[in-house]
Amino acid sequence: MIELQSIRVTDFDTNCYLVNRLDTRSCIIVDPGGDIDIVMSKLRSEDLRPAAILLTHSHLDHAGGVALLKKSAESQYGTTLPLYAHKEDLELLYSITKQASLFGFDSDKFQDSPTPDVLVEDDSDLSITGITIKVLHTPGHTAGHVCFYFANSKPFVLSGDTLFKSSVGRTDLPGGNHNLLIKSIKEKLLVLPDETIVYPGHGPQTDIYCERISNPFLQAASIL
Repeated sequence: MIELQSIRVTDFDTNCYLVNRLDTRSCIIVDPGGDIDIVMSKLRSEDLRPAAILLTHSHLDHAGGVALLKKSAESQYGTTLPLYAHKEDLELLYSITKQASLFGFDSDKFQDSPTPDVLVEDDSDLSITGITIKVLHTPGHTAGHVCFYFANSKPFVLSGDTLFKSSVGRTDLPGGNHNLLIKSIKEKLLVLPDETIVYPGHGPQTDIYCERISNPFLQAASIL
C-alpha cells in the first residue's frame, strides 16, 4: 500500500508530492520546487524517510529546491537522494538561478540543480523502494516534461503542468508548444483508465474521465 500527500510550496503554489510506502515509510519526493524547510518538517512529522527525487519538469517552481533538499536529506538522514529527470529538460535544470532572476527572485531561494542520477525515458518502468512507476513523456509545457503513473488498485497520475482540472499547461514559455501539449494529453493521459485520479502541479485534483468529457481546452481541440 502506498500513500500520497501534497505540500504547497513556493510563491507559485506548486504541489510537491510525497509518495510513500505505508509499511516501510520510504518516501519519493516529486517536484520539490522550494520551501525545503517545510518539506523536511513534513518528512519528520510523518516519520518518512526520503528515498528519491522525481521531477515532472525543470521550471524553477518544480525543481528549484532540489539542491537544498539533497543537502538537507544527506545531513539529516545520512542518505544521498538520487534525482530522476528527463534529458530534454537538462538545460532548464541547470539554469534555475537564471529563471529566478527573470521572475525577480533571490537566487538563494532557488538553486541550480546537480546532475540527475537517472535520466528517465518514455514508457519505462521505475522501481523505487518497491514502488512501481510508469514514466509518460508528455512534451508541450517543456520539451522534457513527464508524468508519473501509478497503476494501483486506485490508479493515479502526477501530471505536473501538462493537465489540470478544466485546464492545460501554459505553452508561452521557451520550449512550449500547444499542439504538442494537446497531442501528449491525448496519446499519453486520456488513454489511462477513466477512474485514474489526476494530481496536477498546481490546483485541485481531478480525474481522467472528467477531463475527457468536460475540459474546455480539450473539447476545443476536437480530439475526443
